[in-house]
Amino acid sequence: PPSSSPNAPQPQGNGAITAKDMKVDYHYRPDVDMKQLKEQIFWVPYDGHGRRLKCMSETAGSPPGTAGSQSWTAGSSEAAHSLAGSRSEAAHSLTDGHQKLDLNEGMPVRITLGPYSGCLGRVVNVDSEGHYGIRFRVRVKGNFFAQNMMKLGCWWVEAAVKGLVETIPVVGVEEEEALRGGCLPE
Repeated sequence: PPSSSPNAPQPQGNGAITAKDMKVDYHYRPDVDMKQLKEQIFWVPYDGHGRRLKCMSETAGSPPGTAGSQSWTAGSSEAAHSLAGSRSEAAHSLTDGHQKLDLNEGMPVRITLGPYSGCLGRVVNVDSEGHYGIRFRVRVKGNFFAQNMMKLGCWWVEAAVKGLVETIPVVGVEEEEALRGGCLPE
C-alpha cells in the first residue's frame, strides 16, 4: 500500500515507483578517473586501429596505475603504465601504443568497426546522460558522402580505459589526418 507520508514517493498509475519518482540519479557514470572524465580526455590501452594492446598481467578489469592494475604493452615493450597525476604526467608515463582518446567537442575521431569503419568525424556534443554525439562523414554511394550523426554510449569510455573489449568503436586522430580525410574543420 502507498505510504501516507506526503514526502514519500507515490506509485504511478500501474503501482510502480520509479527511480525518478524517488529522485534517485539513475544515469550511468563511467567508473574512470574523475579528472579524465571531467576533461573528456582518456588514455586507453588500444592501438591506432582500436585493437586492445597485449596484456602482460592476469588481472582484469582495472585501469593501469590502479590497485589490481594491468600492465599493457605495445609490441615488445614491457613497461607498466600509470594514469595517476596530471594529464601531462600521464602522457609522459605512457609508452608507445597507448592512445589518447579526446572526446571534447570539435575533436576528430575515426570509426574502427562495422560498415562505416574508417570514416572520420567530430565530436559535436555530450548529452545530458553523458553520451557523445559525433557527426561522421560517411560514403553513401560511389563518391557521394553525407554527414551522419551517431552516438557513442558513455559506457564505452569505461570499457576503453579499462581495456575490457577487444576493439573500441572509435579512436582519436590528429587534426591533419582528419582534414586530409575530408572531415570538415570545426
